[in-house]
Amino acid sequence: QDSGTAAESPYVIAMRLAGVSGLPHVVNAAVFSSAFSAGNSFLFTSSRILYGLALRGQAPRIFARCTSQGLPIIAVLFCSLFSLLAFLNVSSSSAQVFTWLVNLTTVGGIFTWMAINLTYLRFYAGLKRQGIDRKKFIYFSNLQPYLSYWGVFWTSLIIIINGFDVFFDFTASGFLTAYINIPIFFGLYFGYKLWKKTKVWRPDEMDFVRGIPTIEETEAPYVPPRTLGEKIFEVLF
Repeated sequence: QDSGTAAESPYVIAMRLAGVSGLPHVVNAAVFSSAFSAGNSFLFTSSRILYGLALRGQAPRIFARCTSQGLPIIAVLFCSLFSLLAFLNVSSSSAQVFTWLVNLTTVGGIFTWMAINLTYLRFYAGLKRQGIDRKKFIYFSNLQPYLSYWGVFWTSLIIIINGFDVFFDFTASGFLTAYINIPIFFGLYFGYKLWKKTKVWRPDEMDFVRGIPTIEETEAPYVPPRTLGEKIFEVLF
């Protein structure tokens, strides 16, 4: 049965054959709550990243505008607009476009993880060149920098081979969906470097002292629970 719902799940089919009723509704509820949670998380992170870029002058200043409670409202509204693209699935013809967008964002996410690993490798190189002992930090890993090399290798490999099937059955749309992120990523990076005339800092030039907040500045002070609800919440979370 091609219903396009959670009823196609093998777990649902198994439970139905076992005589368990109502499970498709439970699975649908679980899928919905999971999707809602993921969407909420991505909306939070994307809007705050856009807000942070605006504060650094790397995005239009309007995205740094906040409400009196500190909510970056313009950034939240702008990022929320992209959720409307989900309605492309309503039409079978536009569903293919939505699939392309999903593939593009997935590869874009892999680029993000690759950049995180590359950033750590530069951070590690700066610490090593300046003789700063990582073991004096609050957190350090004995497996670094090897884990970052491992991460760069696998993310790069996935980016390269994620559209390998297009070379056996070539289509322009398939090729662009799989690999358009590569020129976009490097175009944005080098374009920003040329436009802003910024430089790549050498390890011995990196500043690990100024502008770094203390733990007290980044962590809210601990407030002990007072009510029964707060005590239960603290135990659970």
